[in-house]
Amino acid sequence: MKQLERLFFVSIAVLGLAACSSEMDVAGDAIGDVKRVSMNVADFEWADGEQTRTTAVNNGGSISFRWSAKDTVGIFPDKGDQVSFPIEEGAGTGTAVFNGGGWALKSQSTYVAYYPYSFVNRTGEAIPMTYEGQTQVGNDNLDNLTKRDYIVSNLSTPESGEVNFQFKHMGALARFVLTVPEAGSFVKFILSSESPIFPVEQTLNVRTNPATITNKRMSKVIDVCLSGISASAGSTIIVYMLLPSTDLTGKSITATLASSTRRYETVISGKKYESGKAYSHSLNIAYAGSFHDFVDLGLPSGTLWATCNIGAENPMDYGDYFAWGETTGYNSGQKSFSWSTYTLCNGSSSKMKKYSTSTSYWDSSLGTSPDGKTELDPEDDAAYVNWGREWRMPSHAQQQELVNSSYTTTTWTTLNGVYGRKISRKSDSSVYIFLPAAGYRNVGSLYTAGSYGDYWSRSLYTSYSYNAYNLYFNSGYIDWYYNNRYYGFSVRPVYAK
Repeated sequence: MKQLERLFFVSIAVLGLAACSSEMDVAGDAIGDVKRVSMNVADFEWADGEQTRTTAVNNGGSISFRWSAKDTVGIFPDKGDQVSFPIEEGAGTGTAVFNGGGWALKSQSTYVAYYPYSFVNRTGEAIPMTYEGQTQVGNDNLDNLTKRDYIVSNLSTPESGEVNFQFKHMGALARFVLTVPEAGSFVKFILSSESPIFPVEQTLNVRTNPATITNKRMSKVIDVCLSGISASAGSTIIVYMLLPSTDLTGKSITATLASSTRRYETVISGKKYESGKAYSHSLNIAYAGSFHDFVDLGLPSGTLWATCNIGAENPMDYGDYFAWGETTGYNSGQKSFSWSTYTLCNGSSSKMKKYSTSTSYWDSSLGTSPDGKTELDPEDDAAYVNWGREWRMPSHAQQQELVNSSYTTTTWTTLNGVYGRKISRKSDSSVYIFLPAAGYRNVGSLYTAGSYGDYWSRSLYTSYSYNAYNLYFNSGYIDWYYNNRYYGFSVRPVYAK
């Protein structure tokens, strides 16, 4: 793939295209002696009156692409399928030779080119663009950013044996200059909102003039995974992100910088992020609590699921066990889980002190009418209390959505030798969460660990108020169920910001 010294100014020349086949022939004569195809990509221009270019290496103020040995561009004629042009020579430079092999270009046809090329983009009407999976290795480094820098040319017609493509960037570039309050090593930078405002998946139609973009999936978050980035207290780090073209004017966006255990935040006001433009944000961030990672599985609700259980340090750890509505977790025999020890009842299933819709399961000494509460209040939510205000235990509806085969794929598997369920995004199995089969606790013992998983929701089972909904699975089955509220089950939170 192409690499960057810096990304704001881009200039590409592609030379030496062979064309001598009739496989693309349509009416008219083929040009059999095309010797030159030039491709130039417009600068990323700074928005908001900033400098037109930024220099990170001393090359006269320019920031240039460098082609890599396996690069390929795709070219579409006005009629017919695409043709791939792999690099022939010039890897490591800004000027390269791309060879189309036996394909012919025709004087009567027009052509459009795009990068990065994919074989599956047969028609050119729905080329996928995704802004997830961005990475940055090292402070103020753009080397990996080109994986999400989608570029498309203008329509061009061969003239005098040459075709000249002028490329444009489909996304916007954002630079974040972050002043950190504490020393640390940082693992992720996140932009988040309370509603799904980021079009993280789009499709590109290169058959229109100009090329058009369609939003396919919106998300509450867009992020960059970081490595090799450390800073001392009061110093700055620079993080880059490619953003889809979208109008976020006036939107309240939380910017989060995270270490493996701590997060630092500030709130920014969104802008109209336009294709081919660059935007800079200088931010002072403050400590905002502990950090726990999450995954966007592409669910219709936009729910973001945590990557590990409460009390766990990694996805395969069992973590702690909680009675429903209790916020202190246990990982061994520190507690006997029973009605006699359950803090939200007075000794039995018919004497609930909180969360009941029936007098049959309500302690009448507290009043003749039950409270009617059907979902845990924040103070009784293990995720909210243990992880902070942006986390909740999932609702029954969220657990149902998680295991809906229309949205996710679930398989029984092992992760580092631990049995459990892998739940993947329907469209991309590389995006997933792992739920270990942690079993459950009853009285003083752990049962079915390694064979079954039980995960609390925050929702009451209203038909019998001494029960609550939970997610339940084994090697052959996964679905919702309901169980006695005093049982010790696992908790997998959802990001509620």
